[in-house]
Amino acid sequence: MKTFSYSDDNLPLVSEKDWMELRDRAGRISDDEIDYSDAPASTDFSAFRRWDDPSLYRPVKKDVHIKLDADLLVWLKSGGKGYQTRINALLRKAMSLGA
Repeated sequence: MKTFSYSDDNLPLVSEKDWMELRDRAGRISDDEIDYSDAPASTDFSAFRRWDDPSLYRPVKKDVHIKLDADLLVWLKSGGKGYQTRINALLRKAMSLGA
């Protein structure tokens, strides 16, 4: 059996056809027809606080345009796709250190 590990950079893609089929199927069944047999027994979410876990925090993104030194940009892009995310992470770390 093949197992999968997902992260923000490794999300499975759903084709447009599959998405439309899932949406149509979900729209055709009533709440009473949903199988909850594999769902957790508890439905008490009063203790859950999204803001208590910093990894769940998703701040609003703003488009900005910056000029970077060419060698710095080459270094950032050498890590592959996601260099803007790396820039954001570096700036957030600097911010947390009080730089």
